[in-house]
Amino acid sequence: MIYLGLLLFFVLEYVRPGNFIPGVNALRLNSLVPFAVVFGSFVKKSRVSNQALIREPNTKILIFWLFLIFMSVVTADVQMRALECFETAFAYTLMYVAIVKLVTDVRRLTGVFLALLVVHLIVVGLSPDMLVDPSSRSHYLAAGSFLGDGNDFALSVNIAIPLCLFLLLETKRVLFRLAYLAVLLFLVMCVIATQSRGGTIALACVGLYYWLKSDKKVLTGLVALAVVALILICAPPSYYERMNTITHNAEDGSAQGRIMAWRAAVRMAADHPLLGVGAAHFPVKFGLEYLPKGEIGEMTAHSIYFLVLGELGFPGLGVLLFFFASNLIANKRVAARSSARDPVRRAMDKRLLNAMSAALIAYVSGGLFLSALYYPHMYVLAGLLTASRLLVTERDLAAEVAVPVPSVDAVSTRGVQRPGRRPASALVWDRRQGRRVSGLQR
Repeated sequence: MIYLGLLLFFVLEYVRPGNFIPGVNALRLNSLVPFAVVFGSFVKKSRVSNQALIREPNTKILIFWLFLIFMSVVTADVQMRALECFETAFAYTLMYVAIVKLVTDVRRLTGVFLALLVVHLIVVGLSPDMLVDPSSRSHYLAAGSFLGDGNDFALSVNIAIPLCLFLLLETKRVLFRLAYLAVLLFLVMCVIATQSRGGTIALACVGLYYWLKSDKKVLTGLVALAVVALILICAPPSYYERMNTITHNAEDGSAQGRIMAWRAAVRMAADHPLLGVGAAHFPVKFGLEYLPKGEIGEMTAHSIYFLVLGELGFPGLGVLLFFFASNLIANKRVAARSSARDPVRRAMDKRLLNAMSAALIAYVSGGLFLSALYYPHMYVLAGLLTASRLLVTERDLAAEVAVPVPSVDAVSTRGVQRPGRRPASALVWDRRQGRRVSGLQR
């Protein structure tokens, strides 16, 4: 039941049904469901103990991240604005905790993947103009959340694409494979329909990552060429015109605005290197202090990197970069330790870790052009990355042959000791403590 509440959280947060279903907002489900899920994840016995959760690197990163945002509340000019940002980040961090404690097996992990695919399909279904009228970018998606803009939606879809690919490669049923393939191609076309330059770059980065990790580069390259051919056939002329501005952006107002905002972010960090100008304060400070002479108005940073640099200073940028690098390195390290296991299981775990790394790369590359710093992506990815590595490590260690140890039943009445062996599935080697413990209670 608690796990179903976690899946419902994605529907409520990504789709925001209260914006088009009367009475839903009055129930305050967006607050009650996450609270119930988090509370239940602590009450319900989990294979991931609270001590193990605290020891996870992503937990420590998010705690320090919250600390930086909280400090910006203290120093910000408009404290209520920064406080709202802190409350949002704190709520998403609690959902990270729920993901880690509840998603403890492959079935639940694939259930979360499916939920993320479904919510994006629902958002597209609520905004058909994005597909039926691709010549215009003026359509805003019906979801009244962080997915309301086409660029933001393209980023979120790119994060979901590797998860769909994992489900496609893992299922054994032909009908399911066809369904996942159709969803995968549809999501790719949704990225194209948004005409998002950042979304296209993120999609290319995900494809390049899979090609580099593939053991069958020729086959993977042919599949990539087929996807590119599909894009070339289905993409409207307006898509090509917009993509041309990636390299010929001297006259593009959007690109010039980004450059101006990025320069302002650097100046903010130079003036406030330790704490920045405050969470959610970039638009305010830009309009008051860092706008070029003769210009008026507010502007966001159009980049998670420059946004965090301006709002949380160099420590904030360092935390963000460390989050990206540490998770990619950790995935590679866990995959490398699996060389001695069953080939079928090893292949599955490798595909899982590659999918999570690809989803993170989509956020890393797509975030370069979007102010998606306070969206749930970072927290959801942190939870899924942590849960995936714990799952792979648990399966790996459970498959190892347990070291023979004496047991009560192993000693006969004559004092002759017979070798006793505990089941390998009940033993996990805790490398930090130098002893074997049960499950994930590390």
